[in-house]
Amino acid sequence: MAVELDIPCDVQGRDREGRLWAFLDEAAHPEAIVVGHLVVTGDEADPVVARVLDMVERPGGVKVTMELIGDAVELWQALTRARGRRGLTGVCSAWVPPPGPGSAGHRPSRGTTGSPQRGRR
Repeated sequence: MAVELDIPCDVQGRDREGRLWAFLDEAAHPEAIVVGHLVVTGDEADPVVARVLDMVERPGGVKVTMELIGDAVELWQALTRARGRRGLTGVCSAWVPPPGPGSAGHRPSRGTTGSPQRGRR
């Protein structure tokens, strides 16, 4: 299955809080990476779906932190099954806000969160 990643990341390389992360400049379409939205990440061989949690300015660029939702292929298969069972005409494209603080128009925060990182981290 050919997949275009929204923002690639190393799913095994987590931050100290166990979250996925990547740099915004690696995104295929950086303007589409928005706090609260779901993105396709990981790599082309094993894509996953994640929710964007935060975007923070770092010396190496804007660091995007994400929460893993699940395997992209498994989620697609589940939606396809649900579509067939319920006679749905399409997959819902409405955005549902995540629990807790955050807004769809969130901009990267200035400064750092957590401990300082080395290099681009």
